[in-house]
Amino acid sequence: MAATHRALNLGMPCAIQEHMNDASIVVATDFSEQAANAISHAAVIAKVRDAELVLVHALSMPDSGYNLPYTFRIPEAYLELADEIRNESKAKLNKEKERLEALGLRVSIRCEAEMPDRSILAAAEACDAGLIVIGSHGRKGLARFLLGSVAEHVARHAKCDVLVARGPAPDAGYHRLLVPTDFSEVGELVVGQAVNLIDGKGSIDLLHCWELPGVPVNYWGSTDYGLGESIRKGAEEYGETWTKRFATDDVSIAFSTERGDPRHAIEDRTKNNAYDLVVMGSHHRKGMQRLLLGSVAETTLRHLNMSVYITRPVEGKEQE
Repeated sequence: MAATHRALNLGMPCAIQEHMNDASIVVATDFSEQAANAISHAAVIAKVRDAELVLVHALSMPDSGYNLPYTFRIPEAYLELADEIRNESKAKLNKEKERLEALGLRVSIRCEAEMPDRSILAAAEACDAGLIVIGSHGRKGLARFLLGSVAEHVARHAKCDVLVARGPAPDAGYHRLLVPTDFSEVGELVVGQAVNLIDGKGSIDLLHCWELPGVPVNYWGSTDYGLGESIRKGAEEYGETWTKRFATDDVSIAFSTERGDPRHAIEDRTKNNAYDLVVMGSHHRKGMQRLLLGSVAETTLRHLNMSVYITRPVEGKEQE
């Protein structure tokens, strides 16, 4: 049986309860292996949240409404081919819809004529989606520079949470999660979200990384006059309060802290541990606060070789 929403836990902050709801989940598909992975993740979360899945396919077909400074004519043969492709795409969407409905999920489909990133973002707004799930093709080098990353663009511009899928979701759902945190208000949302992603019993490794503020580590040499040790002890004490605050009867939380760049620490943890998912927040910080503490979500999305769930702040709560 799917887990009930642990956001109803009376000990959980109201902001977290407001952030978690049964809003629809938009999942992008181009009928590729990567899209199948995204659908598997979306299905896992839809079961836990009792949410509707919205399958979105972008045809990227030009039409006579193109706003170009010169005139052009679309050949009849092209229009016929476009109709054939559109009908074939709708048939594939309906087949996938039937498969997912047979699993007990609520599913709707959208076949869009826009480019993929715009189609996905527009669908999410139209559906008031709480989450977008998209597969990553993992392009690198010149190909990535020329073609860009639809997943990265969607993650950067979406107003809701985004899960970038690399590999299929575990058949039994999420049971072990890595959650990097900086103890901010967004961090509270992230931990609460992570607890609610677990179906049944599971565990969360809460990771806090820190560096001496404002200057490179090399500047301090072999000593930091006790500042580093004080930061470490303070982080451990504060981390323990979070483990008690967010743990439930079904979900255990372990805390650890490391000195150094969080991007490297996250990558090391995911190489050495069998996590189902990394869950982290996006702050949209600016200026000095971003320099000292800033979110590593975008860099993690770009380089980490596993699925990543990015939680957005509640609208109006973004960190400046």
